[in-house]
Amino acid sequence: AFDYELTLEGHPGHYEARASRSGVDEAVVVVRDVSERRRVENALRLEKERSEALQEIIPFLSFPFACALLGMGEDGHTASFFPAATTLAQALDLNGNALCVAVTPPSAPHDRMTLSLPALLRAQHLYLHIVGEAKMAVLEKAGLPGKTEDLPIRSVMAQAEPPLQIYYANRN
Repeated sequence: AFDYELTLEGHPGHYEARASRSGVDEAVVVVRDVSERRRVENALRLEKERSEALQEIIPFLSFPFACALLGMGEDGHTASFFPAATTLAQALDLNGNALCVAVTPPSAPHDRMTLSLPALLRAQHLYLHIVGEAKMAVLEKAGLPGKTEDLPIRSVMAQAEPPLQIYYANRN
């Protein structure tokens, strides 16, 4: 078996070819498109490298922060805790020791780094600022029972310390 890259119709791809002898003078070759697997492997490797680099820097930050000011997206994400992100569970793990986590959002155009939920909760004050009726509707939905993974803002709302203070503006 061997892996190779090939550009077809202007689109680069990654392929895996396996050859097997099927007779005296015959062979069978199976070629699989492994582009998506390679993309995911590379993304996870980059996330890990970035996370490790930040873990070296974080000890020099002053903890606890005086305050953390958060926003919220219409998908219920906050602090780059995106629904369906591959590292969401790690970012929200209250028993974890990561201070920051690399995130590849499924719905945003670029990768991000975020403080983990335990790191954010070490702030002396926690504020959420949202603007618009659509975000208020998401916030109200997040206040109802449901999975934190579906609306990650719930992870911050569920904590008693520090209490979350919410500031809302009806328009920009």
